Amino acid sequence: VSTLAETVDTYHTAAPAPFATTALVLLAAGQSSRFETGDKLLAELNDRPVIDHAAEALAAEPVAKRIAVVGPPHAERAQRLHAAGWQTLTNPDYEQGQGTSLATAIAALKDTPGIDAALVLLADMPNVPDAHLHALRDAMTPGVQAVFSSTNDVLGPPALFARDTFNALSALTGDQGARAALKTFPETRRVELAPEHARDIDRRADLAALETQTNG
Repeated sequence: VSTLAETVDTYHTAAPAPFATTALVLLAAGQSSRFETGDKLLAELNDRPVIDHAAEALAAEPVAKRIAVVGPPHAERAQRLHAAGWQTLTNPDYEQGQGTSLATAIAALKDTPGIDAALVLLADMPNVPDAHLHALRDAMTPGVQAVFSSTNDVLGPPALFARDTFNALSALTGDQGARAALKTFPETRRVELAPEHARDIDRRADLAALETQTNG
């Protein structure tokens, strides 16, 4: 007779990994132009660089691929991402804006078999819990093309995109985010993300506020 523990172990072994056919895309090519001094992604948050926190997303989950996009000057960012298990792509047009980095990542995925979705994360949002990423995946039911995070009724990242959106995303230019392609996606969903988890880092004051929040 199986014990309860053995039954639970058997269930987890048999249960499909929810992100097994999902590629994680981490956009890490920002210029830190509003960060008063230094590189915001290498600044320390609770004694570790911001980028290290973001790179831990779904670290224990089997995923189809982990792709991070950096700019040509970002050798240290790329080194840290490699160490955390991410493949890095260099976006030569990173100064033109986030849309070019997203397009760079999605273009690399378009012809990769076995990937049915891309989960897009921002490296300057280090406080998003894995539970929220699971909620995005749960909301991606058949026929849904995109699932956005929603904070105070504003849609944004992290966001999950079905494969049939890849052509539109790979054509983004300039500083267009994925929201710019919304009009081409008739079937979308949203999942609430608490404001404290949606904080991003643009200025040193943002970093200090986030450190106070996580230590409070």
